[in-house]
Amino acid sequence: MLKFYAHFFVKLSRGLESLKTQYATQKHASAASSMTQSDRDLLARSLPKYKEVCELIRLNSCARHLDRMITDLHIPEINYLKMIARIEELQNRIEDELSGILFLQLDTDKARYYDQKHPLFGLDVSDKFPSAIIDIMEACKCLALGRDTACVFHLMRVMEVGLKALAKALGIPYSPSWESYLKQINDKVSQKYKKKGIKWKRDEPFFKDVAGDLLTIKIAWRNPTMHVVRNYGSEEAETIFNAIKSFMKRLSTRFSESP
Repeated sequence: MLKFYAHFFVKLSRGLESLKTQYATQKHASAASSMTQSDRDLLARSLPKYKEVCELIRLNSCARHLDRMITDLHIPEINYLKMIARIEELQNRIEDELSGILFLQLDTDKARYYDQKHPLFGLDVSDKFPSAIIDIMEACKCLALGRDTACVFHLMRVMEVGLKALAKALGIPYSPSWESYLKQINDKVSQKYKKKGIKWKRDEPFFKDVAGDLLTIKIAWRNPTMHVVRNYGSEEAETIFNAIKSFMKRLSTRFSESP
């Protein structure tokens, strides 16, 4: 997907119009006169920047036209009238090319989910659960784009990474389903107190809380999502996002995918 910031386009449009106006009315007694070296130097600095903006938003015809304009600067006979015509043609090409492109605007408060400067689940989660990174990133992008049910789907995949890490730490073998994992985790938690070791007794409140969270997530979100029972809206998806984020951050304080 093309990532586009509107201020680049605004800057390009204003710059072109300013150049055209300057050459047509403000500076030159005769627009048909040959361009001065200082104006050629100014364009030699400006046009490559305009080309970068056009390439950024994939206006390929405009970028090629800018290449010709840059070449024209080395022609002694190039005058202001011809350069104004080149600028007007570029403006027309920009309008023509943009007419075939659909740009979608992100909500300001959701843009941070798409353009992630830092791991939004925190560095600990990324370090401890590397196989969840892609689904975390996709969940963020889906949340930003309003694909809320898809966001929850990716979050459930993130949860599965945490669930397997927890099961491994408890000595629980691979299981094909959440149901099987949760049953074995609950069996561990439900063992008679006197049969539990010192370390387990010390950590038991943590394990009970985690097991309870997993069961809640399974019933409330995981099952309805995976079995096409329901869809989610923006607010609910963000609530689930924050809940899974908190769960994975808490899990990362004790466990990781590595043994």
